[in-house]
Amino acid sequence: MKYLNTKTLIGILCFIVYPILTFGQPPGNGWGNPVFQDDFNGNSLDTSKWRVKNNNGNGDGEGQFKANMVSVANGILTIKNNLVSSGTAGRRGGWVDSKIKFGNGGAFPKYGYFEADIRINRQGINFNWIGGKIWPTWWLWEGGQSNYIPTEFDIMEYSRWTNFKANGNATSSHHYRNKASIGPGGAKKFAITDKNSPRDEFNWHKWGMLWTPTRVTFYYDGVPYGSSDRPEDAAKENVPLKLIFSSSPHVVTHPDTPPRFAPKVSDILPSFQIRSVRVWQGGNAGGGNNGGGNNGGGNGTVVKIPGTLEAENYKALSNEVRVVNIPNNKKALGYIRNNSWSEHYIDVPAAGTYAIDVYASSGGSGGTIDFTINGNTLGKLDVPKTNNWNDYKKVSTGNIFINAGVKTVRLIHKGAGPYLFNIDGFVFRNVSGKSEFIAPSKETTVSQIKIYPNPSKGNFNIDFNQKTSNVSVVLTDITGRIVYREVIENTTSQSINIQGMPRGIYILNLQGKDLNLQDKLVIE
Repeated sequence: MKYLNTKTLIGILCFIVYPILTFGQPPGNGWGNPVFQDDFNGNSLDTSKWRVKNNNGNGDGEGQFKANMVSVANGILTIKNNLVSSGTAGRRGGWVDSKIKFGNGGAFPKYGYFEADIRINRQGINFNWIGGKIWPTWWLWEGGQSNYIPTEFDIMEYSRWTNFKANGNATSSHHYRNKASIGPGGAKKFAITDKNSPRDEFNWHKWGMLWTPTRVTFYYDGVPYGSSDRPEDAAKENVPLKLIFSSSPHVVTHPDTPPRFAPKVSDILPSFQIRSVRVWQGGNAGGGNNGGGNNGGGNGTVVKIPGTLEAENYKALSNEVRVVNIPNNKKALGYIRNNSWSEHYIDVPAAGTYAIDVYASSGGSGGTIDFTINGNTLGKLDVPKTNNWNDYKKVSTGNIFINAGVKTVRLIHKGAGPYLFNIDGFVFRNVSGKSEFIAPSKETTVSQIKIYPNPSKGNFNIDFNQKTSNVSVVLTDITGRIVYREVIENTTSQSINIQGMPRGIYILNLQGKDLNLQDKLVIE
């Protein structure tokens, strides 16, 4: 038996006791080594890289940031929190910002991938956490400007507000330059406040942000979870920004944060901890130079037409377009802007003339969609303004000719507003042959399809003569507003329940292979 020497044994023990801290490469390729990094080795902060704020502030809700609240040990930067007396003047926290800056006039350009491995350390603290108590933030910003507030990126922010607005989950946000009200509804920032967020701020995780001329995307453990709706505003920022880690007790009063949830002098407060930070620059984020191009990542599957193509079944998207949740547990494409686009696969078994129905909504100004294949525009759709973003209506291209084969369809969105419309899905109808319209009747039979009872109180049945495959069922009112929509598979019958809808005439559309049926249904 061979015995390990002392150095080898110590090395093995260190490997077992101390987990290896690793950072993956940013999204895309070509990034190389980080231009800035700190693993907080040693027993003190590297003051060649960082400045520690030491003040007596108590205005504007800012507490006193003290140097003795900041420490480094065992590869971890710790920022402590303490409340020595009630009110803002009693706050004690820590603030560390980088001496180098990113942007015009800074040591480095403003774009890159920024990532830190962080946690809120509440281990061994047994008080009621409701309300947040502290305000730890990993962010990029620069203060001290005259009559101007620069861009602010809060990559991870936790406060009392998150308890009420995000179900206790940390948020990520992009504050526009000068806090301008340029977002939807006059918003001054883009914020991710997902109340069902799986992100965990209380254990070690990597929170990052990709900033390019066309993207501001937030990442959690290397996975993107949201992109700003105004990346072009951040691209106009001329003030170089600093990396900041800060934390302090959160006593700011606000209708959303009642005083009863504020920390008390007797509370033992958690600390904010950072064990590594990295900044990469000069890489390709994917799909174009330094982040330009498409989002990729689409799991687009080929859809045979005639048939239904769900909008979220995409091959690729331009950077601003995202999948959004809509009522009835469905998804759509949203955040659509002028000259944005989406790509989808279709399989055309036989060349022919097709009509395309698109189901879209617009709480904005509406716009148009160019339907293109191989750079050729085959048709154009006018998407009108609807009542709101969840009011989906059908618009059609008219008839277009499509050659046989598997095709990549690119839809190009155009319009004047900041946001144009949402797209729920597409129905491709073969109109090369006969297209049938059935007048109202007590019972409809077309190609052995039965729809009954008609009229009814709101319950209708559809019986097919054989199992269906990828049949789109869409029911609209006489204005074109969609009241029921479903794609059915492998069934010989389908029930429609729209009880509670106003009495009147509704239009049923059935679209699928060798099926193009439209019928009037009457609710008594």
